[in-house]
Amino acid sequence: MNVSQSLINSSLTQLEATKWASVGQIVVGIVGVVTNSLIIWTIVRQAALRNNSCFVLIGQLAFADWIVGASFLITGIKRLIRLYCRIPELLTQVQCGYEMFFPYFGQSASLSLALAIGIERFIAVAFPLKFIKQEKTIGKIIALLAWSYAIIDSGFLFYESSSTKILPACTVLTAGTDAFDEFQDIHKTVVIVAIMATYALVFLTMTMQLKKAQRQNRPDLVAMKKNLQVKTARMLVVVAAVYLMLQITTRVAQALLFLLPVESRPRVGPFIRMIMIVNSDIHFFIYFSMSTEFRELFKRTFGSKLSQMKTTNVSRQLPDTQGTNGTGWTNGSRVVRHSSVL
Repeated sequence: MNVSQSLINSSLTQLEATKWASVGQIVVGIVGVVTNSLIIWTIVRQAALRNNSCFVLIGQLAFADWIVGASFLITGIKRLIRLYCRIPELLTQVQCGYEMFFPYFGQSASLSLALAIGIERFIAVAFPLKFIKQEKTIGKIIALLAWSYAIIDSGFLFYESSSTKILPACTVLTAGTDAFDEFQDIHKTVVIVAIMATYALVFLTMTMQLKKAQRQNRPDLVAMKKNLQVKTARMLVVVAAVYLMLQITTRVAQALLFLLPVESRPRVGPFIRMIMIVNSDIHFFIYFSMSTEFRELFKRTFGSKLSQMKTTNVSRQLPDTQGTNGTGWTNGSRVVRHSSVL
């Protein structure tokens, strides 16, 4: 009797954990979708950002993070539906891999694009005049390599996956094989270290280049200041530091997870997944707080939109004048009302 009661209590605890983890995934998923949509919309609407290869890559990074947010939002909703409708979640390893493809692809693309931004900025700093001439070409090549890497990396999710092995719950931690887990840990660690090193190198190189140019009165100083903002480099270093911090936190949490009994892991695993998505939610706040150019253009984009909406509403609600009584006619002549929409 005590054993049965213990199993019941364990199941209830697991269901409660799954419910709250699903709610958390929905919340952070919504934040990820909204914030990254704002980034993409601002870059698309503003030519100054749209013609800057760095911000084009940042827009693509936001799209990758949007995929992560949307995937976790859908996953959280699906979990709640299965929970309240009492639909069992028994999937094969391959089915779980398909279900986890988009969130994993988004995370992989986010990392590879973050590294691509660092490489693009380093080329811009090291070869400023040549970079200005080939900026769009360099940006396109780097972006193509980053997306190709993410696709190949995500395809490895199915490496040696079994079509008969049944999983009681589908998460990123259970989606792959032992070979996939080992590959994932090694390559993501390498990518994160590369991101941090590249961004730090960009900032240091830019600082040294500017100081040297000031001493020697180099003609490319103006071009460097115009196209390579030091604030942007600092912003990217912060982005890299956040990547590193959250990935270290996730690694530690995963290591602690595997120290728990097997039956306890499903209760904790979903919360670890929430740590992974936080990184996709906060880039907007970093850009808004540290990039003057992005902040001003963001305000201009949505400020003009709000102004347009207000002007449209006012023009639709103009009060009656000259005794028209809402008909638009007075003394046999039509009153023409003009309204300008920004």
